[in-house]
Amino acid sequence: NQPLIHHLLDALIAARGDAIHILIRGDDHSLRDTLQSSPYQASIHVHQLAAPTPDMRASVERLIDCVLQSDRPNSADAWLLTPADHPLVNPDLVRTLIDLARTAPEAIIVPTHAARRGHPCLFPWSLTADLPGIPPDQGLNWLLQHTTRRILEVPTNDASIHANLNTPADYDRLLSSRQDH
Repeated sequence: NQPLIHHLLDALIAARGDAIHILIRGDDHSLRDTLQSSPYQASIHVHQLAAPTPDMRASVERLIDCVLQSDRPNSADAWLLTPADHPLVNPDLVRTLIDLARTAPEAIIVPTHAARRGHPCLFPWSLTADLPGIPPDQGLNWLLQHTTRRILEVPTNDASIHANLNTPADYDRLLSSRQDH
């Protein structure tokens, strides 16, 4: 009974992150209007692209640039990568990731379920310096495969870390699974 993005924002706000930055396509006026008129507008920073990005990696790099300009993060900060097509983020899991980052500030922290990694992932802010070193034909997963940084995997019973909505069929499956519970 609410826009899907609100489910994600509910969880992130409940997890008490310091700042929520959202990158949206320049032509996505509906999402922009939804966010601007939402009860969350005071808690979020919306960045609208002037030109489209070719992939998720480029979108993340663009959003990192926006955060650098607006928030001035430091080396003790971290960033949580939470794709909007993963709307079932659990605020308790996010708090766990944030708490772990305080004890392992240079680690990449990734939730796992059934031995598979999922979202959201927490990265030390200093890792943003490594983004330009990713080969042009590779995505962000390249960092996880080639980093010398410690990766902390956080096992969870929450299968929703894999809930990725890319198609109407994915959305229908999500609604069906929610009605079964």
